Amino acid sequence: MCPLCKGSLTISYNYEALSEKLNKDELARRPGGLWKYVELLPLLGDAVVTLGEGGTTLLKCERLGRSIGLRDFYAKNETTNPTGSFLDRGSSVAVSRLLYAGYKGVVCTAGGNLGASISAYAAKAGMPCKVYVPKRVDLGKLHQMVMFGASVEVLEPGSELPERLYGYYHLTPADPFFMEGLKTISYEIAEELSFRAPDVTVVPMGNGGLISMVWKGYLEWRRLGLVDGSLGRLIGVQVEPVSPIYDKFAGSKARRKPSEEDIIFPDIMVKSPLHAKLALKCLRESGGGVVLVKPKEVVEAMKFLARYEGIFAEPAGSAAVAGVKKAVAQGLVDRNELVVCVITGSGFKDPKAVCEVVDLSREGPIVPLRKRPTRIGRTKLMILEMLLHNESYGYEIAQRLRREKRLRTTVANVYQHLRELERAGYVAVSGIVVVRGRKRKKYKITKKGEWALKLYYGESL
Repeated sequence: MCPLCKGSLTISYNYEALSEKLNKDELARRPGGLWKYVELLPLLGDAVVTLGEGGTTLLKCERLGRSIGLRDFYAKNETTNPTGSFLDRGSSVAVSRLLYAGYKGVVCTAGGNLGASISAYAAKAGMPCKVYVPKRVDLGKLHQMVMFGASVEVLEPGSELPERLYGYYHLTPADPFFMEGLKTISYEIAEELSFRAPDVTVVPMGNGGLISMVWKGYLEWRRLGLVDGSLGRLIGVQVEPVSPIYDKFAGSKARRKPSEEDIIFPDIMVKSPLHAKLALKCLRESGGGVVLVKPKEVVEAMKFLARYEGIFAEPAGSAAVAGVKKAVAQGLVDRNELVVCVITGSGFKDPKAVCEVVDLSREGPIVPLRKRPTRIGRTKLMILEMLLHNESYGYEIAQRLRREKRLRTTVANVYQHLRELERAGYVAVSGIVVVRGRKRKKYKITKKGEWALKLYYGESL
């Protein structure tokens, strides 16, 4: 970030000189991938660290487009990058620069895709990597960091980064070299559309860096004479209630200050975006807009994208699809326009979000590899057993646990267990009974609860 204006730093090139070398015929002769556009990347020397990033598919989504009401709808599928994220483009460029500059290692503060991506490219470069993660981190991404050999340490909320390690570079999403790799997405989109920009490009916004670089890519190609006609407009997507860029664009104040509990999709729900000013500038310059979607709409979009087009995206990626649907409904996008949305990351990286979509208890006789479902303790199992044959309420269950199971427990504890079982889908409220003048909720076991008991006890239950 600029120390004077606190704005985003960007890199410029000698476009006049490059226009004499880069043309459509020359690009058509080159193999695909990020480094196809090497003249437009800040590389010094031959120190290229690559895992085969870039060159991702621009897929025409006919079935999903029809369901939304669009004739020409495309998805830029970034899930096929080496670590399953568009950030691999930035990591390749940034780590290449660090290797050329002679840095000993790399440090980053990131709990999601960024940490996983940088860890992979540091491993490829033979550089040690240290990642500071928040307490809440997606398990799939944490596993990637560990497998790539990164040293992972939890950073407590509000605490400062420890002293810098000698010879290590602190890489952040604000790094201008990292950012340069992201713009190659729009290079590829335009090239695959016969050197034209789409009418609308829809991009999910966390820090605001991706949408800014997509616009920079279109602008650069126009300066080089590689894009014919209009550059189209940008539509940014944010997820409520964490929507600072949307709020600034709309000129409205946030309804309330979001808490940590509100951040259920960390990679897109960013309270203080690093590139908010630049993103707003690009959005307005393009004549575009911002749409706000609900978490449940993001989860639904995950399902439709997978089942209509065979793309398994994580929430940050599927938010773009939810945004397209909302933009069409709000009249921000005409049904006859050519629309491209950027799918930023793979669903395999976020197993927690997948659980919101997939319920194995409804999928027939599917048995997970584990013999027992997780997070069901001894007391909860006893409660499920009691509800297997008879519906009951909390006070009665507590009495039976003490009498039949010799378990020392309180009514308050039993009701806490029932609430947790209800949230997990193992029990449900069947009605209200009046006992000694007091209303009490009556509970019954669900099919999912019966399935869980069978996994524990087998068919002999």
